[in-house]
Amino acid sequence: MGAGIAVMFKKKFGRVSELKEQKRMPGQCAVLKHDKRFIYITKKKGNQKPTYVSLRQRLEDMKSHCLQNGVNRISIPLIGCGLDQL
Repeated sequence: MGAGIAVMFKKKFGRVSELKEQKRMPGQCAVLKHDKRFIYITKKKGNQKPTYVSLRQRLEDMKSHCLQNGVNRISIPLIGCGLDQL
């Protein structure tokens, strides 16, 4: 969590240990509940370069969580862009 949007996230929310405790497998996203919202983390390390396949798997995992928890709106930055170079 040393580059890009991860730095802003770490400063604002912290809770990095809570993310690590979830021990997500490749293709899964980590989830934090903040107030009445969910925050989805799609990469374990900021320097990991995703592929289109791994990005799709994580987005499908996020979609599954959204459907199970009644999430019907998502705000999302441009993921896979910038440092990820997709």
